[in-house]
Amino acid sequence: MLAHATIKTRLTLLITLVSAIAVTLTTIAITAIGIYNMRANLYGQLEDTAVNVGKSNLAYISFGQESAATSNLQDVFSVKPSILRVCMYDTSAKPAAFYFSNGLMDKSCPNINGVKEGIGSYGGNTIVLRNLDNNGMLVASILLESDMREIRAYLIKQITIAFVIILLVIVSAYMLALAMQGTISEPLLALAAIARRISIEEDYSLRVTNEPRPDGGRQENEIYMLMDAFNAMLDEIQERDRQLLKQNEELGKAKKNAESASIAKSHFLANVSHELRTPLNAIIGFSSVFKEQLFGKLGNEKYLEYASDINDAGGHLLDIINDILDLSKAESGRMMLVFEHVDIHNAIKKCIGIMEKRAVEGGVTIIKEIAEKLPPIVADRLRFSQIILNILSNAVKFTNKGGTVHIAVHPEMRGGMVTDFIITISDNGIGMVKENISKVFQGFEQVDSGLNRRYGGTGLGLPLTKNLIDLHYGSITIDSEIDVGTVVTLHFLADPTCINELLDISPEQVAK
Repeated sequence: MLAHATIKTRLTLLITLVSAIAVTLTTIAITAIGIYNMRANLYGQLEDTAVNVGKSNLAYISFGQESAATSNLQDVFSVKPSILRVCMYDTSAKPAAFYFSNGLMDKSCPNINGVKEGIGSYGGNTIVLRNLDNNGMLVASILLESDMREIRAYLIKQITIAFVIILLVIVSAYMLALAMQGTISEPLLALAAIARRISIEEDYSLRVTNEPRPDGGRQENEIYMLMDAFNAMLDEIQERDRQLLKQNEELGKAKKNAESASIAKSHFLANVSHELRTPLNAIIGFSSVFKEQLFGKLGNEKYLEYASDINDAGGHLLDIINDILDLSKAESGRMMLVFEHVDIHNAIKKCIGIMEKRAVEGGVTIIKEIAEKLPPIVADRLRFSQIILNILSNAVKFTNKGGTVHIAVHPEMRGGMVTDFIITISDNGIGMVKENISKVFQGFEQVDSGLNRRYGGTGLGLPLTKNLIDLHYGSITIDSEIDVGTVVTLHFLADPTCINELLDISPEQVAK
């Protein structure tokens, strides 16, 4: 309950409880001391009374006048209601005289044989036993039994006083707590209210007011120091918020400019690629005519050699331009995919066939681990083959003579159906350091970028591959180590069109 109580309630309960406990403990201590002193005085009075009364009746007992002694005891103790029983015994410990109060039920004298003289208790009452002697000779014994009514009366009185005092203290403490709320709980409640408003409205211009003192100065106790610190924190947050808004605006402008520049670059590359492909196709076509000598033999063998070089260079340049065009289309969101069922085994087999000649020339062996009967994959047939060819081409190119390239397909099942295809293409080639792996997905970026680098290429293959895989809702990861080799893992969904249907995405949006 107190866990959800307000500071006002907690403060009131704390002051009241502490005050009540303090008064209660003080009252208990005073009462205990009083009872101890009263008990000691009572014991002393009973002993003195027993000795004095016993000596005054000693003569009656000595001369056998028990009735006179009994009468004397009646006269002495009938006016003392706290005395319940008085018994005098002769030398043989037989009762000789006695007194019993009217309210006493057991009107008999107890047997004192073997009982030592002194003070004891019986049934909540106090018993005093004293031996009376004459010149060292035992003459008689006297027993007094008294109740504790004086102590009980004192205890009741103390409890009554304590109850009244505690009640007054609780009322006073409650009034004090109410008076202190103006200096403790109210500022804290104001601080909590401002903090709640800031949390809800996100308005960091709000501040907690430090009420001035009657003399016009500022409050400087711990609570108001906390309020000042809270206001200072809000000042700092507001300033940082302003700076962040300014930085966000600048970053937004920079992002917009970068996106505009990227789109302009992509459009420029696409336009330039289109412009370059037209003359290149003519160059390649005419060089092919010369190379094949379609209109007759050339006059010199050198012309045939030059025509072959022109054709190869034009083809290579056309491949580069096609990659640039594809990459710019993918980045600008203009690449369209045509999803259809593709026989994954035949598609990869054809890719291996295309790379077989280059692999043989480089002394590289391609090993495949693909089951012939696999469910079809839903993909863009041309782009799927392009992805496999790009990765396979890199594996062959960066594997030294005598090395191997391994390609495997592993279908993943869920609910008795193939949901994913994992394609791994690994080699034992030159590899690369792990710090450079992230660079290979950046356009025109090559790990071996020196002027004397051993391997050619524009660095567009892997960035284009990643874009194509993203359009298939797949993923690509690379693990590589220098002089050990590289493992490329391609993760394809068996049917990415299911995602399109669930998300209600059009083919144009898929391309983007």
